[in-house]
Amino acid sequence: MGISIRFIDYLDRVRSTYWFLPLIMTAASMILAVLLLEVDRMTPDSLLEGKWYILNVDSSDINSILLNIAGAALGVIGVVFSITLVPLTIAASQYGPILIRSFLRDTTTQVVLGTYSSTIGFCVMVLMSYESGTDSGGVPLISVTFAVLMLLVSLAMLLYFFHHVAEGLQASKIIENVGNEVEKEIRFERWSSGPAEGRGGPGEEDKLRSVTMQQGKAVVANKSGYVRAIDYGQLLKTAEKNDLVFYLKHISGDFIVPGDQLLLAWPGSFEVIKLAAAVNASYILGDNRTMQQDIEYGMTSLVIIASRALSPAINDPVTPAMCLNRLGVALSMLADSKPRSSYYYDKSGKLRVIADPVSFERMAGTSFDLIRQYGRGNADVMIAILKTINSVAAHASSDEKRAILFRHAQLALSDSDTSLPSPYDRKRVHQAYDEVRKSIEGTGIN
Repeated sequence: MGISIRFIDYLDRVRSTYWFLPLIMTAASMILAVLLLEVDRMTPDSLLEGKWYILNVDSSDINSILLNIAGAALGVIGVVFSITLVPLTIAASQYGPILIRSFLRDTTTQVVLGTYSSTIGFCVMVLMSYESGTDSGGVPLISVTFAVLMLLVSLAMLLYFFHHVAEGLQASKIIENVGNEVEKEIRFERWSSGPAEGRGGPGEEDKLRSVTMQQGKAVVANKSGYVRAIDYGQLLKTAEKNDLVFYLKHISGDFIVPGDQLLLAWPGSFEVIKLAAAVNASYILGDNRTMQQDIEYGMTSLVIIASRALSPAINDPVTPAMCLNRLGVALSMLADSKPRSSYYYDKSGKLRVIADPVSFERMAGTSFDLIRQYGRGNADVMIAILKTINSVAAHASSDEKRAILFRHAQLALSDSDTSLPSPYDRKRVHQAYDEVRKSIEGTGIN
């Protein structure tokens, strides 16, 4: 059995927070404190005294050392949090609020916060346990030494954090992070198990699709929100249990409101209320989109960065070129891959769920349309679009995909001819267009 989609969605939610990883690290440090205190109780002080790697302190100094370490760590957490707000503010104003998710998922920031919270938790746990065990007469030298070591590690993490924040504000780094996440999800889509194969051929599949769309009874949503993910395994079980065929009208990334048609079910003899509850339970909703089952969301993030860079207030043609490079990588992976099937079968080979994936045509439109519309007056942007199209066309696995790319090249040429005042710039765009045309002219596309 694969990992539950609900568990994956939960991990994605907590992965985009500043509290989850620090909480885990703090709990681990407190458990470590208990273990080290137990080691201290079992180890005679005579074996530890005089060791260069052990901090030799009197029992009267332990409280002040641990309190000072915990207090210093608590003070620095406030500084780290204040610094963290800077990139969040810049991301919201310059790159768009949609990019805040990428900053919230920054592992380095989470680890830095977790390092300081772990130091505080460790010191507090040692203080509490030591106070309760003063009658034993033992001095927790190992625990105190480890607390000092954690303080030194925290200092090193703070220095690295300053560098990380400065580096993370660069547009190239932000684009790289988003692009890497998109490519990771595309690879996951390739490796994950797709719809199971059934007994019916294309004719039977098309017939069931047509009948379900025409005669199917609608199952409506009872909540609102973005579809973060769909539990296809649960939908298959529900359809098999009720001997139905589902045609999905909403997929991951769509926004639904109560009363919207989630899917059509055929044949129409079923208990509507009971089936609606089971279907709604298979749709995982939230207040924002996520990249799982929704690669288009990640590509939209790159497009937004490029579009805002082309606004009159910023007027930066370099950033869109970098975004197009990453979009080109993602589109090349999609163009080179086999289209995902729309048909899901149960274990007995009967068609149960029909869910059309997002097409390559829609992905290409998402990647190029908005950038072309905002950048039609900039020759460098239009040339970057054409170069990206040329690069993706080399990976296209079908004439249909190459035709889609060629249409976008024609749109870029047409917009350039009407928007660029300089004959020299129009000539440069025509040269880039000719390269695209020559690279795919052998496919029979005119």
